[in-house]
Amino acid sequence: MTSGHHHDIRDPQAGTVAAPVPRGAGLSLEDFIEDGPLLFPPSPPAPRLAEGTVGEAGDRVTCDMDGEEITCRVAPSCLLAPQPGDRVLVCRTAAASYLLAVLERAGPALLTLPETTRILGGRLTVSSDTLTVVNSETLVRSARLSIKGVLAKLDFTFLTLKARELVRLATHFLSRSKASREEATEAMKHSAPELWLEADETLRARAGAVDVKAEGAAKLDGATVQLG
Repeated sequence: MTSGHHHDIRDPQAGTVAAPVPRGAGLSLEDFIEDGPLLFPPSPPAPRLAEGTVGEAGDRVTCDMDGEEITCRVAPSCLLAPQPGDRVLVCRTAAASYLLAVLERAGPALLTLPETTRILGGRLTVSSDTLTVVNSETLVRSARLSIKGVLAKLDFTFLTLKARELVRLATHFLSRSKASREEATEAMKHSAPELWLEADETLRARAGAVDVKAEGAAKLDGATVQLG
């Protein structure tokens, strides 16, 4: 029989009561649980790393994990956009699975960054045989900007250039345009050992005062020459 928090155990041979045994001694966990609530709920599984193969890539990424297909979120640390067939590293947690990195890629790489990204560095160097930049708007702010190239080609539908001071130095300079307009609020000076101005139709120069000086001969050649 039971009294208080101890069991009274009688010795059937001596007929005496043995020393009280603390409640629960020698009993298993099932003796405590019986049909009631679980006293010790299992702990959630710890995160684990596993390799997988990307099946579908897009808004959602599905990975084949040794025959099990799971849906993964792409972690911000994975800058390489996953593509079908990639061998990837996945972190599986109780809440979700995250694609951490692309381990193997057969095709070209596509680098993806969050919508708002800043790159900070004391000295940044980009080395590439071919560099192509395609975007809707480009803004460059620099206290000093230097551009060096063997051959430069610029093709603009519309170009606006504003500068407080512009210095252009060239050993050989060739400029071609269908329509060109230059305006200066102050003095504009062109100096060259040889300066050629050619026009297939009409060449016009308008000024309040015109001063033409030549160290040698000054020649005007035309079907009709009008002065005054």
